[in-house]
Amino acid sequence: MDPWALLLLASIAVGIAFITSMVGLSGALLFLPVMILAFGVPADLAVGCSLLAGAVSTTTATAQYIRQRKVNYRIGLIYNVVDVPGVLVGAWLASLLNASILAGACGFVIIGLAILILVNKTDRRCQVGSGMASNEMKSCDEAVADSNPELVVARDYKVSFTRKFLSQCFIASFFGGFITGFAGMGGGTADTCSMILIGIPMPVAVGSSVFAMSLTYWFGMFTHTFLAGFDWVVGISLSIGAAIGATLGAKYQCKFKTSVLKRVLCGIAIFAGVQLVLSLFNLNLQ
Repeated sequence: MDPWALLLLASIAVGIAFITSMVGLSGALLFLPVMILAFGVPADLAVGCSLLAGAVSTTTATAQYIRQRKVNYRIGLIYNVVDVPGVLVGAWLASLLNASILAGACGFVIIGLAILILVNKTDRRCQVGSGMASNEMKSCDEAVADSNPELVVARDYKVSFTRKFLSQCFIASFFGGFITGFAGMGGGTADTCSMILIGIPMPVAVGSSVFAMSLTYWFGMFTHTFLAGFDWVVGISLSIGAAIGATLGAKYQCKFKTSVLKRVLCGIAIFAGVQLVLSLFNLNLQ
């Protein structure tokens, strides 16, 4: 890939990571189709590059969310318990499939994840993009958490580790790890959405999810590099843009409404997913 194409790829990564980091995603959901469809990167190599960029973007976003006190380390670590075997199973399957099958499978995964985001319902009082001051956000989170003792309390980040809560975390963790290892993207969507669905306030869910993803993506990247191919030039270029975008996105998150960002993201993701599925049959949308 020539230098100008690498620069363009990095610039696109800035925009993708800027948006996705605000809603607790790594950006790999869109890195993959952009590399395959717009830059002609083989699917097996694109997965590895997507994993590296996802690891970098989640790590830089986590640093910002730690400064904002939106990371619950205990929840993030629990979500990583079953991530590792999920990544291993996913990466193993990825090494067995050819590029065209992998591209089509990734398209189905992207569409499914986009639908999952669209149908997810959040408490409007506690949206990440509400622009509340820190003391107002704290009161909002506590009001939501106090309605159920199983929910996280944002003030001191406590959670009751009930059997139901742990089982939900383990299932979501394995699913997220599998997607990360197999398709190189999307594991964070399962993590973030499941956290919100079990009642964790969205600001804490976003910060905890990117923290958990940062550990999973690094493991997934090294695993995929060992089992499959990797293009370091493309991967590093993509990661530089992802780091810049994720840092800015997490920093200026409160200035944007999450509901609007999710709709835009899902529209792009569904279109890219359909393109990938059609590429399996040598078809393309014009």
